[in-house]
Amino acid sequence: MKLRILQVIQSNEFLNFDASKLQTILESDDLNIQTERVAFEAIKLWYEHDASARKQKLSDLISYLRWTQLDTNFIIENIRPLPGCHVVALEAVSWLNIPSIRKTISLRYTSPRKAEPVFLALNTWGGQSRAIFQYDKTDDLWHEWVDIKTDVTKVEVILMDDNLIFIGGTRNDKAIDEVSSWNFNTKIFQRLPSMNQSRYLHYVVELNRKIYAVGGKGANGEILQSVEMYTASDGWKAINSMSTPRAFVNAVVLNEKIYVIGGENSNKLKSVECYDPTTNSWTQCADVNEIHSNPGASVHNGQIFVVGGAHNIDSSTVERYDPQRNEWTKICSLNIKCQRPGCISIYNQLWAVGGYQNWCTSNFVSVYDEQNDKWIDKKPIPKDGYYYCFTAPKCLL
Repeated sequence: MKLRILQVIQSNEFLNFDASKLQTILESDDLNIQTERVAFEAIKLWYEHDASARKQKLSDLISYLRWTQLDTNFIIENIRPLPGCHVVALEAVSWLNIPSIRKTISLRYTSPRKAEPVFLALNTWGGQSRAIFQYDKTDDLWHEWVDIKTDVTKVEVILMDDNLIFIGGTRNDKAIDEVSSWNFNTKIFQRLPSMNQSRYLHYVVELNRKIYAVGGKGANGEILQSVEMYTASDGWKAINSMSTPRAFVNAVVLNEKIYVIGGENSNKLKSVECYDPTTNSWTQCADVNEIHSNPGASVHNGQIFVVGGAHNIDSSTVERYDPQRNEWTKICSLNIKCQRPGCISIYNQLWAVGGYQNWCTSNFVSVYDEQNDKWIDKKPIPKDGYYYCFTAPKCLL
């Protein structure tokens, strides 16, 4: 039986659980939570109910967390200060940041929980309807889960906790700086602080609880070189700009860094650059082999894949980046020519969903067979469009 810890925490009996019962919950791979932080908050809530009596059990319960699902800053700021947790927190930080010493550190869990997430795809282009479709793996079918109403088009979206964050875009063909949060539970929008600059045809990523808005076009159609970062405490602030202006760009996060791929300004671009938040600096990476303007992109098995959107608006080119070698390799092309498909790594496979084909939006869905270097077409998604693909725990639905 899958455990829904949010319901357990909210029950009257939770605070009086003995340590062994809480341990049983934390051990479960089927724990139905959205982020590992929920498990941490449950432990902390239980401990604080009777801190003096439960102090001796705290570090042992903390050791049942899935450390790879927590970032270094969170561990240092929230777990290390707890009584008796200093050593396990520092070991976890060392394991995460120094691969060469992992064999010398014994952590209970270094892999995520195994409960399979839900695969969702959000249509982000055109009209006033933003349908979210849920994928049924058993029947290879898509079902509409909810329809979100908004008058913003060409918007970028990111999932954080139980909210979809809608960032920038256009309204009545004019670029906007607006940011709104749509909650999965209430299904209501709430305004967040606006960006410093209006943007559309930009891209957004999340790294260590911070959202980054990269490039795009501004209020007067100018192509932007600027990048800004959002935190819940400080709102939006500018960080160092990219080396070149970019719109129609894509970006991914790998190894605690942000990789920005292709796009265009006055020229269509092959260049790739990488942002390191610890130094607030950009470095150049190897160029892609083909020009990729408005591609899809995703991290899969420790490498970056850029999909479609090459020098033609309907390109099918796919490339793979090895960060250790700083090298791009062309792999099997898509079965159709496409721009800006939604890309995601799920079920140990790389997926491409929707996009733009022959001047029209597309509803194709395809999966990369890495062993045989070929793309396998799946049942199409019901509605044409650009898609933002993401995974969510079942408890979110």
